[in-house]
Formats: sequence, structure tokens, C-alpha cells
Amino acid sequence: MAFSFKIPKMPRPPRRADSQAQADSAAVPLSGAPLATTVVTTPAERRLAFRVLFLAVLAQGMGQPIMFTILPPVARELGLSEWQTGMIFMISAVLWVALSPYWGRLSDRWARKPVMLIGLVAFSFSTLLFTCFVWVGLQGLYPLWVVYTLMICSRCIFGSIGPGTPAAAQAYIADRTTRLERTSGVSTLAAGFGLGAMLGPGVGASLAVLGLLAPLFAVAGLAFVGAALIYFFLPERTPPRVRRALPKLKVTDLRVRPFLMFGLLTGTAQAIPIQAFTFFLMDTLNLSAQEVPQQAGVALMCSAASGLFAQLYLVQHLKLKAGMLMRWGTGLAIGGMVLLIVSDQLAPITLGLVFLGLGFGMNRPGYVAAASLAVRPDEQGAAAGLINSAGAMGFVLAPLIGLPLYEIAPVAPFVLALVLLGAAAVYVQVAPSFRLVDTEPRDSDTIDPSQTPV
Repeated sequence: MAFSFKIPKMPRPPRRADSQAQADSAAVPLSGAPLATTVVTTPAERRLAFRVLFLAVLAQGMGQPIMFTILPPVARELGLSEWQTGMIFMISAVLWVALSPYWGRLSDRWARKPVMLIGLVAFSFSTLLFTCFVWVGLQGLYPLWVVYTLMICSRCIFGSIGPGTPAAAQAYIADRTTRLERTSGVSTLAAGFGLGAMLGPGVGASLAVLGLLAPLFAVAGLAFVGAALIYFFLPERTPPRVRRALPKLKVTDLRVRPFLMFGLLTGTAQAIPIQAFTFFLMDTLNLSAQEVPQQAGVALMCSAASGLFAQLYLVQHLKLKAGMLMRWGTGLAIGGMVLLIVSDQLAPITLGLVFLGLGFGMNRPGYVAAASLAVRPDEQGAAAGLINSAGAMGFVLAPLIGLPLYEIAPVAPFVLALVLLGAAAVYVQVAPSFRLVDTEPRDSDTIDPSQTPV
């Protein structure tokens, strides 16, 4: 199957001298804080930049689904409980939530490219360490508590530094798209992660025949390849430096708070079934540790494929707006969660995951684009950091709430996720910010794409 994504057509850039003067005069946001001078880019350069970014984030997108597929049977082999397994994800997620805004703000000062590089290299290194420590544990070379501690420490590297990649990548897209293109641009980036999420379980299932840890070694190598792509091919001639200190964008800021709350609700509803799904499949279908990577991998790949369809077709070709994406996406996710709750066969369970993939595949571009459109150009990195932090908060709450509920009743975490989605559906209907986000931008809000930096 071939995958493609559409880069919006742009007019030919004007002559450098004239366009540079226009860029200088337009580089002052409403607050009066001057931004860096921009440099003219050609349409070909922008297409190259987006494609390189798409391929690079695909590598990181493959990592998490493979980890969710491989770790539960590994944990059973090591003798770890569901709660202990969840703690591995939770601790790194806490660091991700806490530090994602920091990396986003740092990309506003340093530039997007170095922050993305640092995040991808950290992801590759931490995955390699994690896999080596798991191998040591499976060989029985060290006590389990030592191996478990080292596994958590290696994931902490990812949680501390890895947030730089998605935060800087989202800001990079925002720097290079108009307001009218923003949702489509963000969706293209999300599709890179989505394609990785779709391929990840399939790659994991295929490589698992070489050994349970082979998929994790492959992920570490692919992340390093993604970093190399960014280093050698991603253009960025002008860092988005800010000439004076700006007030820090806070979670209480009324411009972004509704979208952060929506991201928190839907992100938690997404994280709970992801972390409990492999255990749920093992216990519901009575699968062995050797069978579960294949069965779970196929189901998760179908879910990721539906999310990719939403991001590459529904958003790109139907031109759905941010508010509409959030409303429709939440409704589809509710339908998928109901199917998971009432099913005990693989086919309807997989169909439920397909609906979840469609729903969350529409939700994320919606609230990410809405938050980006709500802030000034010099706040794009900070907004991206906050929105990623809100989405990742679900992976902090899921082990604390979802997995203990699973030990009471396997279906209980999915019921909780359904309640959260219901709350998000009500919120998106009653909060005025979600209606305003779909209003057409004024002409003064629409920038000439030829004036965007590389």
C-alpha cells in the first residue's frame, strides 16, 4: 500500500529583497515583541522539509506501539505484575508531561531542528538501553529489582528529553503554514506518527519470530535513522529567536485552556485502553505470551490504519475544520469504546479499535491546530509543548487508575474511558471556544506562505 500526503500549493515567492522587507515588517506580533527575521523559502524547499519531517517522526511513532505490544508478555516472563508494568510507562510519562512545555519554549529560542534532533537521539539511546536491560533480566544475570530499576531509568531518558521532538516538530509546521493551512499541516505531522503507529505492531509481530526483543532493537535503529534524516536534509536557515524575554504561556491562559482540557480528557481516554488492551486480549481470548504479539499487533495496526485514514484523507481532502474534527472524532471514539466493552471475540474487538483509531485520529489534529491558531507566532513552541503535555497526561493517569481497575474487572478501564469521552463530547458542545475556532480567519490573519522561514 502506498501512502502520500498533500502539501498545499503555494504561489511563486517574490524577489528576495522585496519579500525580505515585507517579512521584517510582518515579524512583530500583536504584543509588540519582535520575532526573528524570516528568510524566503521556495515551494520545493517547503515540500522537502515536510516530507523529511514526516519520515523522521514516523520512526518515533513506531516505538510506542511496539513497546505496548512487547512489554506485557515480557513483563509476564520476568514476573512483573500489571501495576509494575504500568509504572514503567507512568514514570516516563510524568517526566514527559513536566518537561514538554520546557522543550517547546526552548525551540522558540534555539530553533526547531536541534531540539528535534536531541529528542530523537535520546529516544534511540533510551530504547537501546531498555532492551539491553530486559535481555539481562530474561537471562537471569541480575536480581529482578535491579533489572526493573534499570528499565525505569532507561525510560526516564526518553521521558526527560524525548518531548523535544513532537513539540519542536509541531512548532516547525506552525511556522511554515498559514492559518488556513494549519489544520492540514498539523494533520500531516500527526499522520507521520500515525503511520509509524500502524506499521509498528506489524513490524513488531514480524520481527518477534527472531526473538521477543528484536522489535525493540529495530525501533532504536529506526529512531537513529530518523535523526540522521533531520540532521542532513531538514532545512532551517533561520532560528526563531526572540529578542527579549516573553511572559511564559501558562495552562491557565484562556486562549489555550479549553483545548488543553479537551486534550487531557481524550488523551486519558486513549491511554487507558492502549495500556490495558494487550492484557485484556490475553485474558479475554486466553492467548499465550507467544501468541499475543501477533493478535494484538494486527488489531492495533488496524486501529492505527484507521487513524491514518482520518488524518490523510478526512482532514486533507474534506477540509474539515478543527472544531468539527473534535466533535466528530469524539463521537466515533465513543462508538468504538462501546464495542470494546460489549465484545468477547477478536473481530468486534478489532472493529472497536478501528472506530477508536478514526476518532482519536480526528481529535488530535483538531485540538492541536486549535491551540496553535489561538496564540501568537512567537508562542508556537510553547503552545505545542503545553498541548503535548496535556495529551501525555493520560499516560500518567492510566497506570494509576486504569490498570488497578483492570485487576478488579477487565472491562472496568474501558468503562472509565467511555465516561471520559462522554465528558469531552459534552464539553466540546457547550464551551464557546470550540465554536469560535471554526470561524474563518480574517485576511490580516493569513500570511503569504512564501514568507515563511526555512
